[in-house]
Amino acid sequence: MQLHLFLMIFLAIPLSLTAVSINFGLLFAIFISKKLKKCGNLELFYLRFFIDMMVGIGCSIQSILYAIQFSHIRSFLDSHPNFIFYAFWPTANFANVRTFLVMIIALDRFFAVFVPISYFNLRKKIPNVVIFLVPSSYAFVDNFVLWIVCKHEVNLPPNCSTIECLGLKCFAQYAMIYEIVAHLLIAISSLLLAIRLFVWNRKERSKNLERANYLALIDTLVILMFDVVPAIVITSIPNMMNDFSSLLTISKMAGFVFEGCLVIQALKRKNEITDGQKSSVLTSK
Repeated sequence: MQLHLFLMIFLAIPLSLTAVSINFGLLFAIFISKKLKKCGNLELFYLRFFIDMMVGIGCSIQSILYAIQFSHIRSFLDSHPNFIFYAFWPTANFANVRTFLVMIIALDRFFAVFVPISYFNLRKKIPNVVIFLVPSSYAFVDNFVLWIVCKHEVNLPPNCSTIECLGLKCFAQYAMIYEIVAHLLIAISSLLLAIRLFVWNRKERSKNLERANYLALIDTLVILMFDVVPAIVITSIPNMMNDFSSLLTISKMAGFVFEGCLVIQALKRKNEITDGQKSSVLTSK
């Protein structure tokens, strides 16, 4: 329990808040201060920044509640144990929506590179609102599975913090299958995309990589490093299973922070390149 408390206070909460600030900063710089130029083919990434921010907020709240719970301080949670579930569930929804969105982004980049003309002609016929609604509506699938298929009832014992006591075994099985399928599609499409872009760039001797493709590859790298690998390691070591949720939260939030830093650098670099190109054009005139 002490390890769980330590992990929450000194790692999970700071990382979650950092992820929130990074993604809020990105959205602010793109839509409010205009320091980063808005790009037409990055709409899905902007939605992902927002979802990452919401997941970070949810994980922050969840981690704070767990820290209070494991500190054995008398609190609101003692008389309202179900509150833990209602703090956990929206975060789980946002996390699954994010996975679905990253899968769509990976497939979007895959088709844009491998069949660009056909895909472009098809893509321009689909309104952006529809593109946004598809991943956002995935939360309905989660809720259908939990409440209808699994017939979940919220009745938690005091000091509940595990999947077992949350009564989510049924949902956890579905979530595991969903994660495996989604991550497999993301990995395969991104691997093929990376190979194609590598060959393409070598042939054209170009070091420039379109922002959308670059960000999609970052997504895949982060998922593998901070979602897939940690989950495999944690589940393979029995002694770590008691701290599964906190370790996975820490890993996921660390991935958000790492990815956010890479995204900021990528967008700033492209901004500098664009500004430099404009300056050279004006100078030549």
